[in-house]
Amino acid sequence: MLVDPEVPVRVLLATDGGPAAEVARAAVHAIEWPGGTRIRVLGVLDGTVPFLGAPPPHAVLAPEQTAVVDAARTEAQGTLEAVATTLLEPEIEVEWQLVQGRAANRIVDAARAWPADLIVLGNRGRRAAEYVIRGSIGMDVVQQAPCPVLLARSDRIERVVVALDPERPSDAAVEALASPLFRDRPLVLVGAVASEHDSQAATAALEVIAETMRRPNRPIEVVVAEGKPATVVRGVIDDRSDDLLVTAAQAADSLFELLTGSVSRSLIIDTSCSILAVPQP
Repeated sequence: MLVDPEVPVRVLLATDGGPAAEVARAAVHAIEWPGGTRIRVLGVLDGTVPFLGAPPPHAVLAPEQTAVVDAARTEAQGTLEAVATTLLEPEIEVEWQLVQGRAANRIVDAARAWPADLIVLGNRGRRAAEYVIRGSIGMDVVQQAPCPVLLARSDRIERVVVALDPERPSDAAVEALASPLFRDRPLVLVGAVASEHDSQAATAALEVIAETMRRPNRPIEVVVAEGKPATVVRGVIDDRSDDLLVTAAQAADSLFELLTGSVSRSLIIDTSCSILAVPQP
């Protein structure tokens, strides 16, 4: 679990070798993981034969089809091994795994079976053309994941922005701030209120949380503003790609509805920073 910066964790890095996946790899490499941490690089073959689609169950492929599938598998294995090699560090164990099936399902299955403490995958915002493919995988993984999911859009984390409902702050999101992902980085706790009348109570609630996280040389700021949650969060992030937005993956009727509803889709597409979605127990 991501609750102690000194306890080894199991990190599942999902990759397809593309540009967004390279950002995720670089992000994992940049984090100072505790000794004993295990990183598993996961690749997923979708089970289709290029230009021919998915073969029926128990189908016997023609020799040329088999050759295409074998070549894809060999290429994927080479990519995974190369990525794993770049992540080797003293006291860090790195391995790779290749599975076959629907990407989001197999990523979640692998995380449960291991079990992983964190899933990391590349994800592009800012209305990227590949959102239809890559964004939907990220969304599906977040909605099903048994552990926090890092949608990496930058290889740097300079500041951590935590989206909280002042009336129902997420214990899971707050606990995750002990993770080695954060390592004394500046924190901004953000809350949205329906009216200015609620601001004082909301600020007091977030200040209580801030006090539990204060450490020497670690700036913490509390921001409470009137407006819709997504608008308030965007106002704080303000196009900073080196921010990390942390939020609980809650039910759609929660204040933030993040990563299950329209608010989450808006933030994923319209922001350029990385997002850590922490599932509620």
